[in-house]
Amino acid sequence: MPGETDRPLKIGQAARRLGMAESALRFYEQEGLLTPARSSGGTRLYYPRHLRRLWAIRAMLQAGVPLKEVRAIARARAGQPSGDDSSRALAPLLRARLEQVRRQRLQLQALERQLQQATALVEQCRGCGNRPDSRHCPDCPVNLHREDVPLVELFWE
Repeated sequence: MPGETDRPLKIGQAARRLGMAESALRFYEQEGLLTPARSSGGTRLYYPRHLRRLWAIRAMLQAGVPLKEVRAIARARAGQPSGDDSSRALAPLLRARLEQVRRQRLQLQALERQLQQATALVEQCRGCGNRPDSRHCPDCPVNLHREDVPLVELFWE
């Protein structure tokens, strides 16, 4: 991470560095996703490894991964007696998420194409003085191509 040092950061500093609220860091700790070090006075101390872990947690959550799944991935290796057991516990979780990401990517790509096509159609209506419906504008490009671009049905009549 940019600006990383080995010197620990207090919760406010860590939160600012990551662009997160302090309450989020406390929440992740309560959820068992993170265990910051503590000073002799009990102050939470975040080292670079903690910041990387927080970044990973946030990245997964922002991508729509449910907290329950993030927690399962974070805890899968803990307490495993061997690397083999660890791999058997964690690999299926990661493979399942990878497959979900691939499906979402395909869905998003399809939606992107629909949005591009719908935008191109709608932009052809600029300067048109007719009401935007099939009765008042039978030759409207949006109307003529609405069967080709299913997203158009969302806003056409």
